[in-house]
Amino acid sequence: MQFGACLGGDFAFAELCAKAGCDYVEMAAAAVLEPQKSESEWSENRDKLLSLPLPLPVLNLFFAPDIVLVGPDRDLERAADYAEVLLERAKLVGAGIQVFGSGKARTPPEGYDKQKALDELIEVGRRIGPIARKHGIIIAMEHLRQVESTLLSTPDEGLQYVRAVDDPNIRLLIDSYHVEQMNANYEAAVRGADVLVHTHTADGATRSDPFSAQSDLRPFFSKLKEGGYDGRCSLECRYEDRDKDLAANLELLRRQWQEA
Repeated sequence: MQFGACLGGDFAFAELCAKAGCDYVEMAAAAVLEPQKSESEWSENRDKLLSLPLPLPVLNLFFAPDIVLVGPDRDLERAADYAEVLLERAKLVGAGIQVFGSGKARTPPEGYDKQKALDELIEVGRRIGPIARKHGIIIAMEHLRQVESTLLSTPDEGLQYVRAVDDPNIRLLIDSYHVEQMNANYEAAVRGADVLVHTHTADGATRSDPFSAQSDLRPFFSKLKEGGYDGRCSLECRYEDRDKDLAANLELLRRQWQEA
């Protein structure tokens, strides 16, 4: 298993990740790939991404909040055009996986029919799957606790979505924080072992870093192992003292992975 950290758009954090012993970093695509800007406007970030001290195999924050994917105001053509630029840039900087969380973009307005919204989100997946394939990118659908999105709130719902879209470039992410927040379980790591491509973690109660919270992630890791997963797991958390505790978090993750 490789362990890394989510940086958002904080390039300076990458240096700390390298010193602390991360295997890779994960950044926010909408922020650092700037798909709504021209090539010349994006060039400064492009050069920074190409000179990171660690690999950047995964990006998160796919669709910016102003991209509307479901509901009466959705714009599928705009979303497809946006995805075309973002995924081309993702490949250019070395990424192979783009996480699809984007809670605001995929949440329908209050009162909107949930099944209709889900059908629309499935249509989004079928539209962006071929675009991802064109650029050699796998989309990892992330389940989110309901306060962040009313669609796909558990790993099982994420797995059902992936099966419904039925595209080889639309796959599954499991996030232990969202699992714990929803009082869900990790069985999708076994039932969906064939489509699980990425994982996130944080303390399940507080979203704090696991070292400061003394989290026990072994039940999560044990189920990942049962399903045969041995890919990547990114810290996506708040830190009590990031500069001081990042290395300790990595040690905790690696130890608990071995113990699980």
